[in-house]
Amino acid sequence: MKRIIYSIWDELTEKHTSANSYKQEQFEIYLDQLKAKHKMYADLCHADYHVFSIGPSRYQDIQFAKLYELEKLSEEYDEILYLDMDVIPNTNKIIFNEFDLSKISLHIRPPPWIPKGKELNKIFENSNYHFSYMNSWLKMVIKKSMLLVDDIVGENTIANTGVICVNSDAIKKIELSEKLNEADRAYNLAFQDNFHPKRVTDAWTKNNEVFISYIIEKYNIDYNELGLRWNYILDSKISTYSPVGYFIHQVNKDFEATLDEVQKYQSLE
Repeated sequence: MKRIIYSIWDELTEKHTSANSYKQEQFEIYLDQLKAKHKMYADLCHADYHVFSIGPSRYQDIQFAKLYELEKLSEEYDEILYLDMDVIPNTNKIIFNEFDLSKISLHIRPPPWIPKGKELNKIFENSNYHFSYMNSWLKMVIKKSMLLVDDIVGENTIANTGVICVNSDAIKKIELSEKLNEADRAYNLAFQDNFHPKRVTDAWTKNNEVFISYIIEKYNIDYNELGLRWNYILDSKISTYSPVGYFIHQVNKDFEATLDEVQKYQSLE
């Protein structure tokens, strides 16, 4: 049984919301510690660990690379775990033993904010409101628009791809590269549709979480819901470390406090 845990790290060629100056500075300070945490967890899982590079790239290209790498690694490894570089392992539990890996395992959830009715009308009436392509509600809107191209009414959910765990047979069965091409076609058709106001479509961009959500729903792919504990997101709304998180997904990039707390917690285990 061959296992691998991997991440992808590259310099960005353009500015991005998820990589402002503060977040880039945090990575510069803590990158080696984050890699070390990944390597420690890989050793616990008796897995190889590798950080891949595709060279200086746009943020979205790096994010798509994680999906293509899944397919490549399935040719060599039996079980595969992808971790975003800002995910900090905080457990002695071996994720490979926790789920049926014949199904792709990831966290799919409703956006924390879904505007409806009068609230949505107020947003459209506010000319100063900025639609962000990183907003999970907008990602959901794009996914559902893509599914409508195929006459499918989509769910009010969107995937988070910060943690993905799966075995090689499941990835091969999905035929990921082929399905991503299909998702790209659906995106282009949905983008050309006049269903949404221009202010909304102006914020659209191709996104790996949108595409994998589209693929799972369109092809009715069975998956494991990882749950919050295996992708415990810390951001502007929830920012405090909790030991209930097996994988702390530090979206806000405030690594110092979490790394200190993880060290304390693991010393007590």
